[in-house]
Amino acid sequence: MSNYVDIISDMHFAFPSLFFSNFVVLWFSFIGTNLLKICKKLDLIEQENLRGGIDEARKLLSRGAKYKFAESTWNEIKLIQKMRNDIVHKYGCIQYKYSKQQKGNKYVPLKALGDTIYIKIEPNYFKYLEKYRLYDVFEYFYIKPNYEYCVYLTTFAKELFEDLDKKLPYKTAKAG
Repeated sequence: MSNYVDIISDMHFAFPSLFFSNFVVLWFSFIGTNLLKICKKLDLIEQENLRGGIDEARKLLSRGAKYKFAESTWNEIKLIQKMRNDIVHKYGCIQYKYSKQQKGNKYVPLKALGDTIYIKIEPNYFKYLEKYRLYDVFEYFYIKPNYEYCVYLTTFAKELFEDLDKKLPYKTAKAG
């Protein structure tokens, strides 16, 4: 078989992984965009300034609407943001090594590939990936979202917006 035909034989692995990774990226964008739209609806931001992402939305909601995200919710959003960034900027790949960790560096040990590998990753982020089984190890440590996790994210988003709905004032669109 040629090298080019071998590429197509990897579709069963690559496509589901790409699909679920893209879901995470789009989910995060959806959350950030809609939080900023809520800020606009509450007159906390001008339409032309509808940028800044999720961190900006959090600041605006806190200052202007006195809304505080539950600490556990915000911490999870930040872990999802980290995963999103790794997917977008690193293709979901995190390097690892076989040697023991060096002083001052944070490497998480993991039994894989018949050995112990050391992944340079924040321990709480690794625990999150491990909790939802969101990785695989080959030549890299791959972030690999799955169907169950994507279903979980839809539930997480629903609960987030239900909380906003309960705690924020509702304003109808201005006539114009």
